[in-house]
Amino acid sequence: MIIVFCIVIGLFASNYRIRGIAIPITGGFLIYELLIFTLALVCFYDWKKFYEKQETERF
Repeated sequence: MIIVFCIVIGLFASNYRIRGIAIPITGGFLIYELLIFTLALVCFYDWKKFYEKQETERF
């Protein structure tokens, strides 16, 4: 909700000082969200299944 609010303020603000504050806040939230998603993916991914050797099948 905060991200959407900052995006709307940043896009429609006529004052450059407000726009200059709202746009970096949004960028910071998006970078933080990307880092949390990447960390969760690395921590909770089933790496044993990924590195498990696959046997070859003959026809």
